[in-house]
Amino acid sequence: MGKCWQGKVEWMLAVVLSMFMTSGALAARHDIDANVGFFGGAVELDADSEEYGHDYDEDGDISGNRYKLGYTFYFNELLIAEVPNDLKVFLQHPARIYASFSGGTYEEDRDIEVGYHYGTGKKSWETSYQDFELGGSYYFPSNTGLGIAVALGSEEKEYDYSFSTDESNYYGYSDSYSYDADGDRRKFKLWVDQYLEGKHRLRFSYSNFLKERSYKNSNGFSWENDYTTNWYLLNYKAAYGGGARFVLDLTFGYGQEEYEYSTDTDEWTAYNFGLNFGPAFSRFAIYFYFDFTTWDPDQAELYDRYNLVFGINPRFWFGDHVSMDINLFGELDEYDYPDNSSSYDQTDGSFNIDIALKIRF
Repeated sequence: MGKCWQGKVEWMLAVVLSMFMTSGALAARHDIDANVGFFGGAVELDADSEEYGHDYDEDGDISGNRYKLGYTFYFNELLIAEVPNDLKVFLQHPARIYASFSGGTYEEDRDIEVGYHYGTGKKSWETSYQDFELGGSYYFPSNTGLGIAVALGSEEKEYDYSFSTDESNYYGYSDSYSYDADGDRRKFKLWVDQYLEGKHRLRFSYSNFLKERSYKNSNGFSWENDYTTNWYLLNYKAAYGGGARFVLDLTFGYGQEEYEYSTDTDEWTAYNFGLNFGPAFSRFAIYFYFDFTTWDPDQAELYDRYNLVFGINPRFWFGDHVSMDINLFGELDEYDYPDNSSSYDQTDGSFNIDIALKIRF
């Protein structure tokens, strides 16, 4: 598997470099991006079990951080004007090549309570990851673009669980369990753009995300799992207006996910719809994002995920070449998990702060 991915990376590097070596464009711009973000919130899960006749509840906290450092080289000159940084690249869509290093952590702690005074418990996990990504895009005179990117990385996860019954009502019982996991992450992305009148873009993209994990639990048992996700997305993005632009972003997607265990394989399919819109001024933006995904696992019922985001984004300019965005947004996730004997509803809510510094020269 490692040699296969090494060959794919080498092939991608050759394709990206060859595209730009033949572009003949000498004018260039450089972007250096430094991003850091933090989030915190709460999670609640409610389950009604017909099999055991107990209500099962989990409540807890979520927190984490993320960071990214990137460099982009543009083969066509970017105009220096007070247009939001993301729209400037979107509207001009120059040929480019980029590299970035990113990472982050996610922590979750939950308290467990089983109804009718049956028992209580705790569960917690922490995940950290790092990725290095290299990619680029090239646009032909017909305003048709081709992009390609690959990312290699790693991740670690720690999980702990404990539970005990209420001895005043039931026989005494307690249990605890934990495991550590680590492994590699690999991402491959390919996209084709078609611009219509400069301000409207259609994009078809394909992405593959592979995670290979090795586990070891508190009993000394070890095993390995592979997780593979493929997404096929059709996206429409447009910017309307002059100095104050209204951005509309629509996405339709089809996904496939596969879990390979030591002795079994689970397969899932998914359908996705995403909507992102809001005004983008030179120094301020407001946006609303809604995403719906329905998953269809083998030998189980469908389950749905709803994602809702509302944010404001003040922008600060320090001359023509330095800008800083402070992205403040709230996020709500709702999960609906029906199965043969129970129904699960989970809600995650968080507040996020992302700070992005851009130096363009």
